[in-house]
Amino acid sequence: MGQRGGKVFSKFGVFGAMMAAFALNAADDAVYAWSGDGFSSWRKSSLVKDLSFGKEGVSFRIDGQDSQLGCKDCSFVSSPKQLLRVRVRSEVGGKAEIFWRPEDEPALKQSMSASFHLVGDGQWHDYVVRPFWAEGKRIVELRFDPPNAAREGALIELSKLSVERSASGAGPVDADVHKGVMFKLKVPESRFCTVGWTPEHSQTMCRHEFRTAGDGQEHTYWLDLSLGNNWGVGFWFSKNWKGKVAWFDIMDMRRQKSLPVKELTFLKEAPQIPPDIVIDGVCPGDGINREGQEAPIEFTMRNFGTVPARNPRISFDPLPEGLEFAKGASLPVPDIPPSTGYDSLGGRLPNQIVHTVRLKALKAGKYAVTGTVSAEGARTVPFSCRIDVLESLNLPKMDSVPEPKPVRGDIEIGAVSFPGWRLHRWDRIRNYTPERKPLLGWYDEGSPEAIDWQIKWLAENGISYLLVDWFPRKESVTGKWHLRQDHWIRGFEKAKWRKYLKWAVFWENTMRGHDLAFVRKTAKYMIDNYFGMPEYYKIDGKPVIMVWNPGLFDTDMPGFGCKGVLDTVREMAKEAGYSGVWFIANGISDIGRFKAMGFD
Repeated sequence: MGQRGGKVFSKFGVFGAMMAAFALNAADDAVYAWSGDGFSSWRKSSLVKDLSFGKEGVSFRIDGQDSQLGCKDCSFVSSPKQLLRVRVRSEVGGKAEIFWRPEDEPALKQSMSASFHLVGDGQWHDYVVRPFWAEGKRIVELRFDPPNAAREGALIELSKLSVERSASGAGPVDADVHKGVMFKLKVPESRFCTVGWTPEHSQTMCRHEFRTAGDGQEHTYWLDLSLGNNWGVGFWFSKNWKGKVAWFDIMDMRRQKSLPVKELTFLKEAPQIPPDIVIDGVCPGDGINREGQEAPIEFTMRNFGTVPARNPRISFDPLPEGLEFAKGASLPVPDIPPSTGYDSLGGRLPNQIVHTVRLKALKAGKYAVTGTVSAEGARTVPFSCRIDVLESLNLPKMDSVPEPKPVRGDIEIGAVSFPGWRLHRWDRIRNYTPERKPLLGWYDEGSPEAIDWQIKWLAENGISYLLVDWFPRKESVTGKWHLRQDHWIRGFEKAKWRKYLKWAVFWENTMRGHDLAFVRKTAKYMIDNYFGMPEYYKIDGKPVIMVWNPGLFDTDMPGFGCKGVLDTVREMAKEAGYSGVWFIANGISDIGRFKAMGFD
């Protein structure tokens, strides 16, 4: 690559194994394996019945929630370059897990596990699982957990489970010296991909998500791994780029495969990459377009270069008959900023812009709009967009939302609502999948007018009530009680048509450190501000509350627990003149357990 201060790894260099794997598709080496009769060392750990061993491997049936099959008769030394291959036939699908225990750990624990999606079609499937375990640990126990919610009696069979040294991936790398990584990559579709690594002597995988260009062209990627957590799909993973990195790879995590990168280079400073425009999306700006109205097109574009893309230009081929540019249509495009090495799967990127070109639909029809995007020093990129224009409804303009005409049946139907869509929050969708723009537009969810439209559409489609995510919190420093994201409720109180929709609290209780004072403050707020609203949803005259994580109250308040919390809220509601509270549990468990916790 000729980069100053960099280190290029080719198949002749330090990372020969990695590059040879890309070029030669080298085979993985087995470290430890079970197959056929070899599974006889595996034993029932929990809730397994009809356990059987044979030439095809081991089979068993689910005997309740959280079935487990384990092996304590194993011994091998771990490496972050190792992976697990599993061959399974299952009648149930869902998240399966593999746990492991090094000899210096007293017991299995969740932090030492890896999951994969088990296909439940009754056919044999091969899975690759990357545990990202530490270097030099002696593993002495493994456990296989089928999907936790699997139906009782379902048959699961394993014919092979092996620990193998992966031919892909590389290391070690000195992260204190090298700021980031640059590479070339060509993929046929846009997808979520991952730079993953394991620090030396660590049990944790670190990762940095990035978005590929899905145009089938080769692009140069620069990722500054020193910038911290990038809040992508794996934002709950550590992103600790420092010290010695034992293992490094660039992967499609969903397919558990290394990507065919070329000219991988670790750099001490940001490189000079010419402007390179990538079109992430060109789509209609509105979900429904009608004749006689504007039909905007939204362009979402990124610059992969570390040099600005100056004077970009959108050139349209002749518009099809039936479309024209609207008055004041914005064809000049602002410069597209350079890449800073930051990437994320949520929110607008520093090197990304969204530009809208306003067209007007003259008549109904299906139209294909084509053209190119270009800029100084960058290659020209073609685009195409389909716009479907419907006939006009010839409706008069109105000053407010029309009154709902509810549809009701014999059964009340509700929905769960997360009130997180307002202002910049829409960037998570607008900048990556703008074709998912709501029919209501990029609305402010706290706006009474927007809520009136929600009420109208819900009521006219048979929805009677919403369970609305509600976030009471305690400030970490002062301990002061406060609410987060109650803007929808405040907007609902001002909505014109609120009488047509019921609602209730969905208590999002993932905050750690609950105590009785916090519970009483939370209950008092609901009683004083919500329960008396005529629209607050009730069952048998009791205000409804749904709880997000019932078990957390047991963890946070031992000896008092979830039942104590629910009973406290009920008693306070009775003291205020209500007949009690109707509690709903969120989660998958047996009904008896939830009843014992105090739920209705």
